[in-house]
Amino acid sequence: GDYEEALKILLSAPKVLLKTCKRMLRSLLEVKKDFTSATRLMSCLPALGLQPNYAMYKGMVTAAAEEGNLERAEAWFVQLKADGLQPDSGVFVSLMKGCYKAKDSES
Repeated sequence: GDYEEALKILLSAPKVLLKTCKRMLRSLLEVKKDFTSATRLMSCLPALGLQPNYAMYKGMVTAAAEEGNLERAEAWFVQLKADGLQPDSGVFVSLMKGCYKAKDSES
């Protein structure tokens, strides 16, 4: 009884931790606009045995593109694909908006 329940809780811990990290990341990107801390959080996930999910990568690409930092947006896009995830149209739209913003800031 107790062993099975403890094992069940232990096995669900990574899912709960990833969900918590996803919420933290969203807050860092959308509320605090703190890309540096968001990057640190993403880089810590593998050490915790966690794999960033698609929404997390999409958030990083979008945030970098919104800043007009195409180099950073592209790096997160490349990582998204390297981890076997397929970008959707929303990611490409974010990248295009980032291109437009970067071009606009050059003028």
